[in-house]
Amino acid sequence: MLKRKKPALKRRQLSAFAITSSRRRVKRNTELLKLHRRRRNYQTIMQDHPGLQDPSSQVQP
Repeated sequence: MLKRKKPALKRRQLSAFAITSSRRRVKRNTELLKLHRRRRNYQTIMQDHPGLQDPSSQVQP
């Protein structure tokens, strides 16, 4: 039996203002995501390798 084609969804017209503001929001969110990811990666590197921590915290004999 033939499958029926789904009806196409009608997209509502967005104003130019709505489009630019949503793009700005997406850009800001991606920038924040990258920043947090970079920070988390840095923190995990420092946890895994105690020798890489700042030298002032190490005790000299």
